[in-house]
This record gives sequence, structure tokens and C-alpha cells, in this order.
Amino acid sequence: MVSFENNRQAGPITLFLPSLNGGGAERVFVNLANEFTRLTERPIHLVLARGGSAYSNQVSPAVRVVDLGKRRTTHALPALVGYIRKERPSVILSTMADANVVALLARSLAGGRCRVLIREANVFSMQGAGVREKVRARLMSLLYPRADAMVVIATDILDSLHAAGINTCDKKLFIGNPVRPTEHTVEDTELPEILCGREYLCAMGRLVPQKGFDVLIEAFSRLNDKTLHLAILGDGPLMEALVVKAQKANVADRIHFLGFTQHPENILQHSRLFVSSSRWEGFPNAIMEALSAGTPVVATSCPGASGLILENGRHGYLVPPDDSARLAEAIDESLVKPAGTRRARKARCADFSPQLIATRYLEEMRAIESSGMTPVATGRSESGVGR
Repeated sequence: MVSFENNRQAGPITLFLPSLNGGGAERVFVNLANEFTRLTERPIHLVLARGGSAYSNQVSPAVRVVDLGKRRTTHALPALVGYIRKERPSVILSTMADANVVALLARSLAGGRCRVLIREANVFSMQGAGVREKVRARLMSLLYPRADAMVVIATDILDSLHAAGINTCDKKLFIGNPVRPTEHTVEDTELPEILCGREYLCAMGRLVPQKGFDVLIEAFSRLNDKTLHLAILGDGPLMEALVVKAQKANVADRIHFLGFTQHPENILQHSRLFVSSSRWEGFPNAIMEALSAGTPVVATSCPGASGLILENGRHGYLVPPDDSARLAEAIDESLVKPAGTRRARKARCADFSPQLIATRYLEEMRAIESSGMTPVATGRSESGVGR
């Protein structure tokens, strides 16, 4: 266990995020909360601005879930202030910009002395920003320097914040995401009937411009093997547009939009290849899950941690984003000669095991709690687990 000997009377460790609806950040916080209960005797609270059921059944009974019952994260500010005053958490770990802003404001309004660690997990962009996004960016710039530390998934994310003129706190912690090995998953899912008996590629993520599924569909239409199918896991606003694009590319009969899948590991394990076509990323959990399943990977070398995870091509092909021709070539080549080995791909996930990543978080929290000391270890690798 990670002890907190210098502050035995301290309150709970609180993880604050918008909801438990399906997404990478939500999966990360569920994994962290569950692992924290195994590593410390401190109470662990998972505080949600609004309820969400996608991952709720994966939360350990040892974690206390607090639903603030608000439709928007920003509307949860008064409720979070009340929570801080009542529960007196010693540390709040928040993720995603709105939740980070609300957590920092709530601490100030509550007069609390709790530490606040904010987590930035995606490349920041002001392209096409409206009034709401501009206000959020201004609040981030004003409030982020007040955080006790910022967890950053990759240097590209920090660079993007600074390029947008957003000030940040002095203490930066480069910590990757926890990924649970496929063989240790609690539940396995049956292969969807549409995929049974077929050879297929797999892609996964929100159906939004960031993920580049439009480029993937174009690349898929260029592949040499016209018998392959493509399974896309995820929901989002671009569903209709992507279906239309698949129809225009004459591949709609071989592309299957399977929606959000709580346990994608079985689909990944049976896939010939996993493809990430993102234009930018944070720390792509989908790539990690593919590696954990031992599945070969082709990914874009977009801003974010994709290249770091794949160790610059050691564990998967890397191609430029927004280049359907190069993506198609890499897929064709990987189907014949995948990068790396199944054993090496699975071994890479050990660097991001939940126990190691959660221990790193707790060590940093303990250091920050201890008389205002600066966080532990600045000489670690960006995976957050050291070498």
C-alpha cells in the first residue's frame, strides 16, 4: 500500500469528472479509482457532475460514487462546493477542461485547503472556437496556474495549451493511462453476429472529426483485399455522414458501425488489424487496448501520444494523418508483415499497468500533501512508470 503517514487524519481522495458515459477519460478514472482502493486505506470517492451508466457497473464497491445530478459540468459548481465543505477531501483529481475549471473554482469558493491535480488528456485547439470555447479557454488560463500540479499525457498536449495562450501551473507530471491486460478482463463479450466467419479490421473511437474516420473509409476503399470487412466501434454525431461516405465509396456493405462497446477486447482479439486514423490524440486508450490484445496496429503519427506508445513504429506502423493513400498502403503492408510481435505488443502494456500508474499518482499526491513539497520525481519516462 502507498501510505500517507504524514497526514493520517486527511479526508478522501476524490476523482471528479463530468460523467461515466462511454469514453477514454471515464475508463481511465474508473481504473484509477478501483486501483486506488487496493493501494491505500484512504477513502476513494468518484464524483460525477451527472450520472452515466456506461461504466457504472465496472466501479468497485469499495469506491463511493457521488452523483451531483447536473446536466452540465459547469452547473455542478455549487454542488461541488457543498461536497468539498461537507466531505473535506484532501486531494481532488479532475479531468477534462470543464471539470478542471469547476474543481479549481470550487476549492476557492469552499475555502478548502485540499490539493487539486488537474489532468489534460487531449491536444487543445481553438480552431472553429465559439464564444463558449473562448470563455472556457480564458478561465483555463486564469485558473490552471492555481492547480497544485497538472498531469499531462504527452508533451504535444502541453505545447498545444501554451500555443493557445493558456497559462499552466509550475508542476507538470507526465503520467500515461492505466490499461488493464486483456487476459484479466472481468467480462468477455461474444463476437457480433455480423463479424462471425469474416476477416475484418477494427477501429474505435467517438464518431467526431478528430478521429479521422472519413480518411479511414477512403483508405479502406483503396485496399487490395476487397473481401475484408471493417468494424467501427463508437457513437457520435458523424454517424450519418460516415454512412453516406461509405455508400459513395461503394464499401457500405463491408463497413459495420457497431456503436459503443463496453468490452471491445473480444472484437480486437479476432481482428486482423487495428487502425487509428486520428488527426490528433491525447493518450489513445484504443491503441493500448489493441496492443493488450496482441493485435497488429496501424496508426497516424498525429499530435499526441500515439508515437510514444508505439515507440516510434516498433509496435505498429505510423503514417501521416489525413493521407488516405499512405494509410491504405500501411494497412496492406501490415496485413502481410505486421510491425513487431504479438508478445512484444502485449509486453508494451506492462509499462502502463493499473497498479504502476495508480501507484505513481498516489506517490505524487503524497508528495504534494507533505508540507507543500514539490511532486516526486521529474526524471521519469513519459509513460509515467520510470525505466
